[in-house]
Amino acid sequence: MSFSTRRNRFTAVEVKSELRWKIAGLLAGLAVVLGARADIVYDNTTPANYQGTFLASTNEYGDEISLAGTARLVVAFLFEYFGDFVPSGDEKVRFRIYAQDGQPYPPYPKYLEPGTVLYDSGFLAISTNVNTIPLLIPKLLVPNTFTYTVQFVGLTQVPGDRAGLMIYDPPTVGAELPPYMGKTIIGSYPDFWKLVDGQWGLYSFGGHPPANFGAQVIALVPEPSTITLGVLAAAGWLGCRAARRRWRDGG
Repeated sequence: MSFSTRRNRFTAVEVKSELRWKIAGLLAGLAVVLGARADIVYDNTTPANYQGTFLASTNEYGDEISLAGTARLVVAFLFEYFGDFVPSGDEKVRFRIYAQDGQPYPPYPKYLEPGTVLYDSGFLAISTNVNTIPLLIPKLLVPNTFTYTVQFVGLTQVPGDRAGLMIYDPPTVGAELPPYMGKTIIGSYPDFWKLVDGQWGLYSFGGHPPANFGAQVIALVPEPSTITLGVLAAAGWLGCRAARRRWRDGG
């Protein structure tokens, strides 16, 4: 695992201008076609909250998040990454969503590891610099809390040949979670899951920065007959190519 800083390559405002426009278009398109409101149920993409860094790792890793509101039919998931490499054509990322129904986590057995795979994007091509990948995820019913992960391949993850999720904190949309050290927590605690030699573990940066990654989840509760039509409409808005688990009782 490598922890990388890129404060001089871009600003958060520059990163967000185009993305905000695309998200607004997606929400409007879903509302018109579905006759239902599309809600942002998790959001950690506020420009001012960008921590100026990204996490490069050869392992699969990601964040456990808890959603706001009641909409649980996910139709889009957007995540941000930074690519620092000379393209050779084999650089890719694989995105997954896991139910939190795996084995008890050994240090804290009352908590469960990521388990059932609810969604798998397969390998997707990636690019250099700041990018957002907007994934169309048709009619995926998710629980209130789940873990999403990425796995970058075709990279050594050393400077000049690396890519990783960009770090933002705090999330602005998500479920209100039990406080940690007197601090209100929205959507995600400041640690993350990583799969090492087939074993899930919780990791952090000692709280500086909090290990929350740039992502956004859009969900709705449409009439069953409108789901397919809405997914096709949403696809038109996703033509762009780019661009965590609790802090366990002090663990």
